[in-house]
Amino acid sequence: MARSAFTDDIFEEAVARATVSSSLCNDHRDIIWISDIYCCASDANLQRLERVQLNATRIITGLRNSCPKDIVLYEANLQPLSLRKIPNLVKYYNKLYSLDSGNRTSAYLKDWVNKQKDHPTYLRQLALEIINDIPVDAVKVYTDGSRNDSDRTGSGIYITTHNQELKIQRRNPDFCSVFRSELIAIDEGLDSLSSFACSNEIWILTDSRSSIEHLANWHRVRDNEGMNILNKLKSLSVSYRIHLQWIPSHVNIQGNEIADALAKAGAYDASVPSAPLTYLDMFSRAKSRNKTIWLIPPEYHWYQGSRPGGCLSIDCSRRD
Repeated sequence: MARSAFTDDIFEEAVARATVSSSLCNDHRDIIWISDIYCCASDANLQRLERVQLNATRIITGLRNSCPKDIVLYEANLQPLSLRKIPNLVKYYNKLYSLDSGNRTSAYLKDWVNKQKDHPTYLRQLALEIINDIPVDAVKVYTDGSRNDSDRTGSGIYITTHNQELKIQRRNPDFCSVFRSELIAIDEGLDSLSSFACSNEIWILTDSRSSIEHLANWHRVRDNEGMNILNKLKSLSVSYRIHLQWIPSHVNIQGNEIADALAKAGAYDASVPSAPLTYLDMFSRAKSRNKTIWLIPPEYHWYQGSRPGGCLSIDCSRRD
C-alpha cells in the first residue's frame, strides 16, 4: 500500500510536470513565432525574455538554479532566443525582400546599405554619383567631427565651389561628444557661406547620419547648436535651395577626407575653446574621471586584485 501511494505520488508529480512542460512549450513556441517582432526591443527586455525561457527550462528539466544556464539549455535541447531568432529573421527578411518591387516594404529594404559589410568601393561609387550630380556652381560644404583618446575634440569644415575653397579647423571643449562636434561643424560652415558666391544651391555633405536625423526632427530640437543651425537654414532657404546629404566615411571621398583631417587637427589645436560644455559633455567628463578612479584597486596589503570584477571570472558555483 505504501509502495502504491509512493508510486502514485511520483506519477502525479510527473503528470504535473508534463502539464507544466506542455504549457511552457506552447508559450515558448509563441515567443519564437513572434521573434521577428520583438527583436527590435531594448537589450533589457530581450534579457527578460531570455530569463523567461531559462526559468521554464529549469522547471522542465528539474535542474537547480545553481546549474549554469548553458548546461540547462543544452540538457533541454533549447537554443537561446538570441540564437533561435536569427533563422527566423533571415527567413522573414528575405521573404519580404523577394516580393515584387511594387511592394513598399520590399522597395524600402532594397535601399538599405550596411557600411560594415558593403564594399567601400561600392559605397564610394554611390556617394560619387550623388556628388557628381551637384551643379558645378553650387557650394559644397563638407563637415566632420573628431575626438581623440585624450578626449580632446575638434571640428573640420571644407567648403568648395568651382573656383573657391575654404578650410576651417577648430578646437571644441574637451569631452565634447562627436555628435555635438558634427553639429558645430555644420553651424560653422553655414556661418562661413557669406564669403562665397553661388547660384542658388548649397549642399551640406556630412558623414554623420545622426546629425541629419536630429535636424530632420526639428520640432524636437532643444540644443543650442541645433537651434542655431535651424535658424540659419531658415534664413538661407529664402534665397537658396539647401540640401543636407549623408555620405559614407573613410571611402576616399576627397572632400570628406579633407574635412576629417581638419577635424583631427582641430582636436590638437592649442587654442582655448570658447564654447561652454553642455550637460551631456559634463556627464561624459564626470564618467571618464569616475572610471579613472574606479580602475585603481583598493590599497590593502593582502589584496591582489588588479581590475574590477575579477571574482566574476572565477569558474565555480556557490556550492564550491
